[in-house]
Amino acid sequence: MGRIEKIVAEAWLKEYGGSFARIAFNVPVYLNPPPEGVAQGAPERTLEGYPPYRVDMIGQFGDEVELIEVKENGNMTAIGQLLTYRMLFMRTYSGVSVIHLRLVCSKARDAIQAVCRELGINLDQMYDNCDDRIKASRRGG
Repeated sequence: MGRIEKIVAEAWLKEYGGSFARIAFNVPVYLNPPPEGVAQGAPERTLEGYPPYRVDMIGQFGDEVELIEVKENGNMTAIGQLLTYRMLFMRTYSGVSVIHLRLVCSKARDAIQAVCRELGINLDQMYDNCDDRIKASRRGG
């Protein structure tokens, strides 16, 4: 996550983080999980090899999880990441009954909101909660 995404994530965590029993950050997901004990040091990311892709945040409540992607502005890339992460998460982890998807952003255009609704992706726009901090960050504050 970049500087602005961290501001968005902090605002979201402050407001909604208590809804989860546990939240994990930067969680690895794989197309083919590495065998136990294999080092993950290669700098390139590919769907077939190591190291993993990483989900920004995962919230857990019972045997359900929510994969959470954080962006400054909601966009199609974030939606694609979430859909890919769901598939990779299912290949990497077991024991989860339901996987929810959530896009957390400062704001999202109408088209992004519509796509999220259509795909069942939860969308939280944190503009009111973090806009002043984002502006201050851009000014160097």
